[in-house]
Amino acid sequence: MLKGHSNVMPLGFPVANIISLEPSKKNYETLLLNVNGLGNVNPLPAGLWKSMSQLRFVNCTVNGNSWEREWGLQVEEVSNWNEMEAEIIMTGLTVEFLLRLFDLPSFDFAKIDIERSEKEI
Repeated sequence: MLKGHSNVMPLGFPVANIISLEPSKKNYETLLLNVNGLGNVNPLPAGLWKSMSQLRFVNCTVNGNSWEREWGLQVEEVSNWNEMEAEIIMTGLTVEFLLRLFDLPSFDFAKIDIERSEKEI
C-alpha cells in the first residue's frame, strides 16, 4: 500500500526513468517506502534549485503572521549556518546537474511541487 500522495507515484509509467527529489527528511523516508522495489525510480534527499546550494525550510508569512504549519514552509538558500541547523539543511540540485548525474540528454515530463521556489528555478 502506498503511503502519502499516491498521485505522484510512477504507477502509470512503468518503463520511465523517474528522478524524485524530496528535501523533507520525514517525507523522504516515506518516499523510500513507497518506491521500494521500483527499479525505475531514483529517489534523492534534495531539493531543486537554481544553483548547487545548501537550503533550508522557513515559515512563510502573510501580512506579518507566520503560518506555522508544515504546508506553510518554503525554501531559502543558506550561506552561513551553525551546528544547530545541521538537521534542517538540505542540498539544492540543478536541472543540469541531474541530467549529468543520470546521463540524460533531456527529459520529457516534469511534475514539480517546489513550495514557492519557482522564481528561483
